[in-house]
Amino acid sequence: MSFESALLWSERLLAVALALQSAEMLRIREAFRPGGVWDWELLRADFATWPRAARAFLDATLAPAGFRVLLILQLLAAIGIFVGAPLFALVFVTTALVSLRWRGSFNGGSDAMTLVAILGIGVAHAFRTDPAVGPAALGFVAFQCVLSYFRAGWAKLCVAEWRDGRALRFFLRLPNYDVPPSLARLVDRPRLARGLSLGLLCFELLFPLTLFSPSLALTGIALGLAFHAANFAAFGLNRFFWVWAATYPALYYASHWRGVPS
Repeated sequence: MSFESALLWSERLLAVALALQSAEMLRIREAFRPGGVWDWELLRADFATWPRAARAFLDATLAPAGFRVLLILQLLAAIGIFVGAPLFALVFVTTALVSLRWRGSFNGGSDAMTLVAILGIGVAHAFRTDPAVGPAALGFVAFQCVLSYFRAGWAKLCVAEWRDGRALRFFLRLPNYDVPPSLARLVDRPRLARGLSLGLLCFELLFPLTLFSPSLALTGIALGLAFHAANFAAFGLNRFFWVWAATYPALYYASHWRGVPS
């Protein structure tokens, strides 16, 4: 895969991820209106020690009216990126502000990976004619993708409940995720739950191998897409699917490197 192809696919998938995130926030706008679950008047106390000018800026951008404008701006910028406009700095700022609005992140690791992807892909776009910086920026995205899986696998490996399948059964039975009963019943048998857990551990811990060859990268990408699709079906974690998908072209590109990237 060429650098230009990898960059184009990463940009477009990132744009889709950002557009969906913006639309999702706009859909639940009732929650951040006055009296809602995420009323700005309740959250602004977290910034009481910030300088007055910074607090005034946050009041203007994160209070209900300003926050709605911010989300619409991010949605339009995402559409712009999809058609080739280099609006990465804008979406980085809007995404960071959205994270502040939700006291760090709205949806955990997917928001962190969104910022990583924007940064890496944005730098790659800005230095697309530089034979070193552009490829290195996509390499950074690929490395962060690989690291995210390996760290998740290592954390699970250190917990006995993940090694024997109990943790998987626990998560699939949590009422707040509203897991379809047909999926929850899959882990009713301890041996099957243990096998699925060990399979997940192997997938995550061995994911760094995807950097060593295009065929391994394609295998890892296929398994990754299936993994995130399953998470979406079971837990409704749609953001993870699109954000990690945006890192896969960079990963596939990096898997072709032999020595110095070109």
